[in-house]
Amino acid sequence: MIFSSTKRKVFMILVVLVIVFTSGCRASVEVKRDVVPKIVQGVVQDTKDAIATKNVETARNVWSRVSEYSLKAQESGDKELSSALSTVAATYVNLIEFCQTGEEVSLQKFENDFIKSFEEMKKIKEIGEIIKEMKIEELLVE
Repeated sequence: MIFSSTKRKVFMILVVLVIVFTSGCRASVEVKRDVVPKIVQGVVQDTKDAIATKNVETARNVWSRVSEYSLKAQESGDKELSSALSTVAATYVNLIEFCQTGEEVSLQKFENDFIKSFEEMKKIKEIGEIIKEMKIEELLVE
C-alpha cells in the first residue's frame, strides 16, 4: 500500500470532514431531532450487518448516510446535531479498515469510538434521553 495505516486513517477522516462540510448534494432527507432515534436504530442495524459480513460496501454506505445526515442537519441550522453526527461518521474509518483487513484491533477501535461518539448526542436536549435509553453499546453487540 502507498499509505501506512495511520496515514490512511487520517486521510479518511479528512475525506469525511470535507464531505460533511463542503458537499453540495441536495437529497430529500431532512434530519429533524424527532426522527433521530429511528435513524440511529437503522444505522446501528446496518453497522451490525457490515460487521457480521465484513462488507466494505455496506460500511461505506452507512458512513455516507451518516455523513449526509450530518450535512442535512447543518443545512437546517442544527449545528449541535450536525456535529454529533459528524463525530459518529468519523468512526467508520476503523470499520471500513476492519472490513478490508479483518483485523480485530480495527473492530475494537471502531466499537469503542462508535459508542463514545454517542456521548455527544446524549447531550442534545430533545434526543439525549432517548439515546441514553437505547443503550447503543448493547445494541451493537446483540
